[in-house]
Amino acid sequence: MEPSKELQKDSPFVVSFISDTQYTITDTRSETLVAKREFILGEPIKYQNFTLMLDAKPSTGDTFAIEENIDGVGNNGNILLMVDLQNKPVVGGYQSIGDAYIDIVGTVGNKATLSRISKEALEVVYEQAVEAKDSVSGVSLDSEAADLIRFQQAYQASAQVLQTANKLFDTVLGLG
Repeated sequence: MEPSKELQKDSPFVVSFISDTQYTITDTRSETLVAKREFILGEPIKYQNFTLMLDAKPSTGDTFAIEENIDGVGNNGNILLMVDLQNKPVVGGYQSIGDAYIDIVGTVGNKATLSRISKEALEVVYEQAVEAKDSVSGVSLDSEAADLIRFQQAYQASAQVLQTANKLFDTVLGLG
């Protein structure tokens, strides 16, 4: 829409759809109906120096207010409307945005707590299953691994003793 600033300031109006195919234009200062026209999707709505182009089919009851707001300086109407939304039931028709956020955070927190508790319970079940398996097989993998390391170290120590004995034997043979 390309409004003329001078005309917009002097002649605010509303485009109201009274059906899917008809609209009215009302001068809001005098509350005078100035036009009733047929709407054709793809064709612009023109009134004085204004052109309004819609890219979707409007519904009965849709309205478009064209009014004074030169450059938007000092007008905080939009932000006030957005702030007002925080207390209105807009989520699901019964919750405010803040209440919905609190519900979401609570739900996520509850699910995280349940997941942590579930993980801890499954760890206990896992440990019990490992203990049950070890008691049936009679073999503890941890003790077997410790024994393996101990035997490896004993073997290495025996190899060093044999190596030292071999050197001593070679030295004795070399003397004679």
